Amino acid sequence: MSVTLIAYPLNDSDVEVPYVVDTMGGTDIAITFSIDDINDITKRKGSFSKTIELPNTTTNASLFKFAYNVQSFVGGFQPNKKIRAAMWEDGVQVFSGAMQLLSMSKTKGEVTYEVGMFSEDVSLFQTIQNNLLVNTAGVTGMNHTVTTAHVSATWTASGASGYVYGLVDSYGATDVLTQGWFAVPYWKMGPSIYVKKMVDLIFAQAGYRYSSAFFNSNLFKKLVIPYVAGTIPVTLSGSNIFAQSTGTVSGSFNQAIVVKFSKDTPAPYFDNGGYWVASSSTFVAPGVPTRWNISVDFTATYTKTLNQAIIRVINLTNSTVISQKLFQQTSGQKVSVVFENIEIPADNTANIEFAVGTVASTGTILSGATVLWECLENPTSLGVVDMRTALPADVKQSDLLVDLQKMFNLYFMPDAQDPKLLYIEPFKDFYSNTVNDWSQKADENQEQLLTNGDPNQYKELIFKYKDMGDYLSKTYKSSFPLAKEGYGGRQFLTQNFYGKSDFVCETMAGTLIPASFTTTKIIGRSWDLEGSTSSGTVKQLNTGYRLAQYNSIAQGLPSTSWFYQTGVSGSFATGEYVANVPFISHIDNPFAPTEDLAFGIPRQVFYNATNASGNPITYTNNNLYNKYWLNYITETTSKEALQLELTMMLSAADIYQLDFRKPIYYGGVRWRLLQIRDYLIGQQKPCRVTLRRILNLAEFVPVTSVPITTDPAGLPNGPLDPDPADPTYEAPSTPEVPTPG
Repeated sequence: MSVTLIAYPLNDSDVEVPYVVDTMGGTDIAITFSIDDINDITKRKGSFSKTIELPNTTTNASLFKFAYNVQSFVGGFQPNKKIRAAMWEDGVQVFSGAMQLLSMSKTKGEVTYEVGMFSEDVSLFQTIQNNLLVNTAGVTGMNHTVTTAHVSATWTASGASGYVYGLVDSYGATDVLTQGWFAVPYWKMGPSIYVKKMVDLIFAQAGYRYSSAFFNSNLFKKLVIPYVAGTIPVTLSGSNIFAQSTGTVSGSFNQAIVVKFSKDTPAPYFDNGGYWVASSSTFVAPGVPTRWNISVDFTATYTKTLNQAIIRVINLTNSTVISQKLFQQTSGQKVSVVFENIEIPADNTANIEFAVGTVASTGTILSGATVLWECLENPTSLGVVDMRTALPADVKQSDLLVDLQKMFNLYFMPDAQDPKLLYIEPFKDFYSNTVNDWSQKADENQEQLLTNGDPNQYKELIFKYKDMGDYLSKTYKSSFPLAKEGYGGRQFLTQNFYGKSDFVCETMAGTLIPASFTTTKIIGRSWDLEGSTSSGTVKQLNTGYRLAQYNSIAQGLPSTSWFYQTGVSGSFATGEYVANVPFISHIDNPFAPTEDLAFGIPRQVFYNATNASGNPITYTNNNLYNKYWLNYITETTSKEALQLELTMMLSAADIYQLDFRKPIYYGGVRWRLLQIRDYLIGQQKPCRVTLRRILNLAEFVPVTSVPITTDPAGLPNGPLDPDPADPTYEAPSTPEVPTPG
């Protein structure tokens, strides 16, 4: 039987060059084909070969660019570059993936190369494992200019832009800070990127494609990465002002003197935002409130040696003092006065005023005084959003795919004829109804090893999101300190007496917990609290890396709306009342939930879950564990679970047609194929096959009638969701007079 190995290394121009690799006669080339790993797909072996020895023929030496030559320091073989490879047995392709040069040996002048081969599903993760999510090609293609119209337009758009401005409270919205008022300024919202957009960009950058009904499902298209920075960073330098006075001004005791900073050009002086009227030395505010640090540097002379003086920031619109500083100054001394965190109301005008504070003294501010307005917050200068700020800076592309695998129990399998194409589906949808009958392929004279129950001997299985350390997460943890799973997690006891360890499936991402405070509006919250709940201060947090879903939903009592703040006029917010809430959280709708991205029903929710009639709102058990993991866990840990390892004689045609999605029929039972170990190419020898029995389990049917009540005794348990307890309502305490931190 003939074996053909072809490798396609990249040349210096990154173009593939085919080589028919010379192999050693009589050398075993053993391939293992594997599919099953529930913990971390980046650590799975996939399909791989044992170490293959290759001779140092002219072809092979050229393929590896004479890498064994220790005296060569120019050019040479690059082991960090991927080599695509495929193997044929009697003209039938039995393996396709990547070939890696592991080592070389030289004995008495004879050189051999040791290589390994692994499948493309593993190769994908090796390709992207060091690529940061923020550096994904195409992310900056979503950059856009922020306007109030653009923000609201994303709420009902199809998602083609790749992002949506959903409500995520990272700073303490008005319903936390005030009683019965829910308003959100458009500049406090951030663009959350759709997960499908990121998956598509990752695959395109890596040169792979996928076939997945799940990735094209309505649920997956709603998944988002909430804007990680919390609120959009403001273009501060684009608003700054630096101006100089060009003449002297004088005044006597308590007389208001307007300092004329009339020179704002040329450099080093500037008026970046166009807010300074040089001729009148007046600041003209934009149509929203802005915050500034204002520094005034000047030299003044007085008719008395030591004087008191006052510098004020005056609101000319309503003739009030915004802020003032009283100081002592010696005649002819240079003084710097700084006003910190000064808010200028929308559409107001302001200037800088000086007054002598010593009786019977006259003061003169000399020419050359300067004023610097440094912007701290100016929503009108948001400008173009760099969408890299929407993504976590320290999360890799592979981290996102691994989190999706953990959440939805995804299986990745390369197409046998097109290895750049990966089939990706959840466990419940991965397998087909068509079976391969291998009843006649088993060697019944060889040992058959059967394992009943859980082959991994786990005591319990824990599915959980990363704890993000926000106020709601800490409140939940303090309420249930012994709950290993945390908010939205799921703990399953296997009741295995011989269990030795726990299986923990934890995502790198956190979830987004919904809560209401002084209004009926329930939105995802990610802020923290400094101090006590009675007199603490809301501390704005970056939202961080989380995964959630977006839905435009009606919230609260009938006909209630929330106020979408599009600007500010004077002391009043301008905007519009909006019926639907652009809702982002783990649940699709807290008032009528049907789909939950939590692993299990939370033991406690942070909103008053009652309808307009005062009756408890029902919850859903359609969560990640029940929908995507329940049958898998039952099949692998229940008393009916059975795993079988046996010897089979498989042909090259069997390997060519190998499809892990097709169950195996053997002994009158349907099995899932887990592994084919040490298939010897070109030798027609038996190999070991591992199977897991398929149980006739009913498809999970979700229930949306789990009541949320303050009486735990009235809650259903068992078949609805096997969590230790079902949710109760406990509203988080609202700080009395909190301020944004």
